Amino acid sequence: MSRVDLVIKGGTIVRSDAVFKGNIAVKDGVIVAITDEAFVPASEECIDATGQYVMTGVIEPHLHLRDPSKNEREDFTSGTMACAAGGITTIVEHPVSTPSVHSATTLRNRIEAVQHKSLIDFGFYGGAGYDNLDLMLEMAEAGIMGFKTFLPASPPGREQEFIGLNAKDDGFLYQILEIAAKTDLPALFHLEDNTLLQLFEGRVRAQGRKDPMAHIDSRPEIAEIVATAKLLAMAQDTGAKVQLVHMSTDRGLELAKFYRKQGVSISIESCPQYLLLSKEDMEAAGPFAKMNPPLRSKETQRKLWNYVHDGTIDMIVTDHSPFLVSEKEIGYEDIFKAPPGHPGLETLLPLMLNEVANGRLTWQQLSSLLAENVARIYRMDQKGRIDIGKDADFVLIDMKQEWKVDVSQMYTRSKGTFKLFDGWNIKGKPVKTILRGKVIMENGEVIGKPGEGRFIRPTPKNHA
Repeated sequence: MSRVDLVIKGGTIVRSDAVFKGNIAVKDGVIVAITDEAFVPASEECIDATGQYVMTGVIEPHLHLRDPSKNEREDFTSGTMACAAGGITTIVEHPVSTPSVHSATTLRNRIEAVQHKSLIDFGFYGGAGYDNLDLMLEMAEAGIMGFKTFLPASPPGREQEFIGLNAKDDGFLYQILEIAAKTDLPALFHLEDNTLLQLFEGRVRAQGRKDPMAHIDSRPEIAEIVATAKLLAMAQDTGAKVQLVHMSTDRGLELAKFYRKQGVSISIESCPQYLLLSKEDMEAAGPFAKMNPPLRSKETQRKLWNYVHDGTIDMIVTDHSPFLVSEKEIGYEDIFKAPPGHPGLETLLPLMLNEVANGRLTWQQLSSLLAENVARIYRMDQKGRIDIGKDADFVLIDMKQEWKVDVSQMYTRSKGTFKLFDGWNIKGKPVKTILRGKVIMENGEVIGKPGEGRFIRPTPKNHA
C-alpha cells in the first residue's frame, strides 16, 4: 500500500455488524483500508487510538439552528461547533427559520447564507404544507433530504417561520403524501393532532391554569396516537415514505410496527429526553423542560426502551431547539407563553455512551441509532459507516473517562437554557472528532474552522 494521509491505529472499531480491533487508513478524506492490528500502513500522520473506541461520526438529522433568522439563539458556527464537541460530523437541519425553507429559492438562499459558517457537513429538509404544494417537486430536484410537515398549527407570532410547513387539514395532508411519494424522499411529520390539542388546551385554560404541568396536560398522549394512526393509514394508501419524528408514546410506536408489517415504509426517531426523562422533570425545570410533544410518564418512558431494543426506533436525535433564557423564563408566569424546545447537541452521544456503559445499549446498536441507519434512510452513501470508500468521519471515545455535564463548558449559544441534563454523571466521553480525515475537536476543544463543512444531498437512486 502506498503512503496514506492518516492512520488511526490500535482502536476498537465500532460498526453495526461487528466490534473489533484494527487500523484505519485514510487518503484524500476517504477510508482506503481497514487492517488488522499487525499491519500499520505508512502515513503522513498517525493517531494512536489504543484503549479507545472508534465509531463513525454521529449524523444528527433533527436540529434547529435558526440561522439566518435568530442568530442570537444560535447560528451555523456556534451550532456546528457544538456538534463537533459532541462527536457529530453531519447534520440535516429542519426548515423552521425566517424565512422557512419552502421552495428551491429559499433552499439555495439558506445554503449560501450558511456554507461559510459550518464546521461540519450539512443538508436540509424542505417544508411541505398546504401553501406550497406546487413547490415540493422543485425542492426535491434542488437537493433536499426530505420534507417536513407539522400537524399542529403554527405557534402564534411565528407564522413566517412556518411558511410551507403546516398540513392544515386532512385533505392537504393526503396531497402532501401523494406528492412526496413521487419523489421517493422521506416525508417527516410532527405528530400531534391539532383538533385534539385545541380541545385539551382549551380545557386547561378554562381552569385558569398557567403552571408548567398545564403544558403536559394540554398535550396528552392521545394527540400523538391519533395523528400517527391517521398519517400511517394515508401513507399506506399513497405509497409515501414517512418518518415519525421525536416519537414519545409506546402506543404510537405499536401502530408503526403494525403498518410496517403491512409494507408501509416507515422510519422512526426518538430523543434522549423521552428515553431518560419524565414529566416529573418538568416540575423541577419548569419552562426549561417545555417541549412538543411533552415529557411523558415514567411508565411510558420505560416502555419506549422496548422499541429501541427491538429495532422499531431507527435513530436517536436531539431536536436541538435553542432559545434565549429570557424567552423561556416568561413561562414561570404563564407556561403557554414560553417557546417549546431544549438544546442537546453536546450531550446526545455522551448520554448514549452512558447507556452503553450501564448495559442498556450495545456498541452495535449505538452505531446504528446514531449514524448507520440515518445514512441509509437519507441515502448518504458516503456517510455513516466505517468502511472502505466512505468519508473518513470518526469520533474517538474514551470509556474510562467519568465526568459531569457542565453547561458552562458548552459551545451552543443556548447553554443558558440547558437545564435538563446539567450536572449528570457520565461514563464515556468523545475525545476526538474527525471530519473527512481532519481533526476538528480534540479533548473538548473545537479546532475546526467555519467553512470546512460541505453541503450534501441524497445520493441518486441509480447510483452504482
